[in-house]
Amino acid sequence: MSDDVTDPAPPPEAPPRRPARWRVLRYLLFLVAVFGVGYVAASLWFAPPELFSGRLVVPRVLEEPADRATAMLEEGGLAAKLVESRQHPTAPPGTVIWQDPSPGTEALAGTTVRLWTSEGPAQVLVPDLKGLAAGQALRVLAAAGLVAGRTDSVANAPEPGVVVGTRPSAGTPRPAGSPVDILVGAEGR
Repeated sequence: MSDDVTDPAPPPEAPPRRPARWRVLRYLLFLVAVFGVGYVAASLWFAPPELFSGRLVVPRVLEEPADRATAMLEEGGLAAKLVESRQHPTAPPGTVIWQDPSPGTEALAGTTVRLWTSEGPAQVLVPDLKGLAAGQALRVLAAAGLVAGRTDSVANAPEPGVVVGTRPSAGTPRPAGSPVDILVGAEGR
């Protein structure tokens, strides 16, 4: 046999290894990127911005006049519909006393918000108190939802201590709790 065996070629040199700190830095950057992408994805999932969802927050229009409430809703990208008027003990006529959906609710753009407005306080008819004794007339007024105003005496009345009239007159509509003046026949001349 011959000694022609040649030495195998030396293995190629491996590229120089980077120091361990570069590997650690690369892993940290990877973790920060994964965390950032996860945070953004979770934010978009749990609290989608209006830009993507088309959802709006319904504004509070309670206690606003109906025309202003309608304008506020339309400016916000929603529609308004006046449903009905109801008596309300304190709200002035024409003001919004109820809305559906309620304020703060998320709704799609163009959603119709239904509005109920006030007719003002309930109206009560002044009862006919003529011919009643003054004490009994006061009880009838209270039962009707009205209160006694001034009590004036009228001279030359047929019967003393008996009601001869009211101001305003019987049958006049008044807001509940309004005062009614009583005219009573004067006692003795």
